[in-house]
Amino acid sequence: MSDQYRYENLSKEDLQRAKEMMLNFQDPKTGDRLVPSRIDRLLFSEDSPEIFNAYSIKDREKFFVKTNVTGSLGDIIRKRIETAPDEKPDDLRSIIRERIAGVEKAEKDAITKEQQTLAAAVPQVDASGRVVSAPAAPSPKRSLTDYVKGVGETVAALGSQAVVAPVAAGAQLASDVVSGRTLRGEGPTPGQPLFGQIMKEATYQPKTETGQAMMAGLGKVFEESKLPPVPAGGRTVPIPVLPPAIQPKIKPKVSAEEYQKTRAIIEGVPYQTQQQIQAAASKTGAPGSVGAAGVDVQTQRLERLKELPFPIVAEKSQITRDPADVRFARETTKDPVLGKGFQERYAEQNELLQKNLDFFAEQTGSEKLGLPQADFAKGLVDFVDVNKKQRKQQVTDAYKVAQDAGETAELVDIKPLQNWVKDNRSSAKNAPVIQTIESEIKRLSKDGKISLNDLEEIRKTTNDVYDASPTNARFGGRAIKVIDQITEGKGGDLYKEARALSRAYKTEFQDTPAVAKITAMKRGTTQRQVALEDLVDTVMLKGTGEDVRQLFSSLERMGPEGQAMINDLRGYVAEAIKNQATKGVQRDINGKPYLETKTLDTIIKNLDKSKKLEFLFGKKGAEQYRTINDAVKDLQTIPKETTNPSGTAAQILAGLAEMGGQYAMTGIPVPLLSLAKKGVDIRQQQKQMKKIREFLDYGNKKD
Repeated sequence: MSDQYRYENLSKEDLQRAKEMMLNFQDPKTGDRLVPSRIDRLLFSEDSPEIFNAYSIKDREKFFVKTNVTGSLGDIIRKRIETAPDEKPDDLRSIIRERIAGVEKAEKDAITKEQQTLAAAVPQVDASGRVVSAPAAPSPKRSLTDYVKGVGETVAALGSQAVVAPVAAGAQLASDVVSGRTLRGEGPTPGQPLFGQIMKEATYQPKTETGQAMMAGLGKVFEESKLPPVPAGGRTVPIPVLPPAIQPKIKPKVSAEEYQKTRAIIEGVPYQTQQQIQAAASKTGAPGSVGAAGVDVQTQRLERLKELPFPIVAEKSQITRDPADVRFARETTKDPVLGKGFQERYAEQNELLQKNLDFFAEQTGSEKLGLPQADFAKGLVDFVDVNKKQRKQQVTDAYKVAQDAGETAELVDIKPLQNWVKDNRSSAKNAPVIQTIESEIKRLSKDGKISLNDLEEIRKTTNDVYDASPTNARFGGRAIKVIDQITEGKGGDLYKEARALSRAYKTEFQDTPAVAKITAMKRGTTQRQVALEDLVDTVMLKGTGEDVRQLFSSLERMGPEGQAMINDLRGYVAEAIKNQATKGVQRDINGKPYLETKTLDTIIKNLDKSKKLEFLFGKKGAEQYRTINDAVKDLQTIPKETTNPSGTAAQILAGLAEMGGQYAMTGIPVPLLSLAKKGVDIRQQQKQMKKIREFLDYGNKKD
């Protein structure tokens, strides 16, 4: 079978006509419209041939049929008028336009000569559109007034049918395409009740006997021409469509799998089987998931939001996580009018989420919330540095007491330290502390002996060069351990007490990383090793859980002020969680920054993984942070399976259905049809507003 339905065979007029139709199409269920840029990419871009030809041949065949007006009612009527010598092809369109504009006051308008001509000039045609007989003369038993009213009503009915029929047909076709029944070639479609309802409510019905008789006569004409009738207000009235004799033989049967694959190609997403889609739905708790798992998940989401100190009300899509609900909410939110309710709800949720985070920070008891990072860090440094100096002075004073009592004059064996220097002399180039210790041993020892007082001098000198470099610190620490072994159990009680104070000082201010970083300076300079503005983040957020525990232990030993500093550090972390999560540029309608889901998730999970979350905020506080983290995901993320409706196959096929309804059936331009569609659009908008209210109230009503 040759493939004649290719992009290369479409004229510019065909493409432009298709674009105009697609721009006016609106999905009757969701209210979605096609995005102009997507239409241009399909019809007018460099990639258009490849994109268009990627559709199945059956879909492209429909496109050709529905974009070319050959065989449409417009052409049939034009051909009929051309056979009448005194009429012009444009007269009918002019009359219909006039009748549409004045349909509400039809009985008051003067009946024009052209309208009378229209009623008299409708011929009988065969299946091919050829005129076979002149219209029957009106019955002489009726008065002129009856005919004038009858003609006016007939034109009004024809005009309203011509406008409403494509709208109703488009709604039916769109419904069928979205449901997949048209593509599968199935029987009576769900859209038919919608079609009949629209035709019944929107078609003008003749009120006089003459008008009703004229409409019946026209019905007979179309019946003889084999045009299929449809019900309109209780009377069978023909709908102008392609006559059977010239309808293309199309069998639009496409498997559900082929339909889904076509949709995936257009959207640029991986193709998923029904089983995969159902499995994904069960994970999100969307309707359609197997068993009670979906209900349980939705209940959990609701409970999470209610458990927060400031409870939050979610809209429907945030609870169900159903891709169709999410898509409706997201697309409606973009509308400046219809989306106001969603925009206000999301801004309210954002406000409450941040209020909850502020509440968590206040619960820490911190008195320094809101303080700039550098100022907070300076207060921490000053507090620790004062305590460090006090403790060091205590060690110095204890050694002085032991020395005055003669307890440091005892001689001890220096050979263990000499042997250590000998074994590590090769590393002296990278660790100058080794050479420093060797020089001090030569200066202070004699005959392999050294007093406790002089050995403490070597210890002091080693501590002074301890942190010159990582290598120096490593070898210096090993040397001090050797000195500790030499002095173990030596001297009197006063010396032993001084040694205990010295060990505690070293453990707390030199061997505890978090405390050491607070006061550490670069050797030989007045520059800090960690800048003030980065200090607290480095210690509290980037440090290990063990480092933070050791820091808090040291602060607890510093008395009530140390405990207050612990609360301040907890408050700092709580504020940092919120501040980091609101650094993004996205704002709600009130100008308030949104919480960034990924950032919040990262910081809370990192704190939890390092065991700091529960240590800092207790079990209850940690659980609150986990709850709000999950709540933000529920409120601000979308399921992976949710697609962008602006480019789906369903919309494009529905757009083609709309084109078919407008041109292939009437030949009337889109601007003219839009007038009659206004009433239908209002009804659709009312339905959409009802649906929006249901979405916004869902979180309040659902138990």
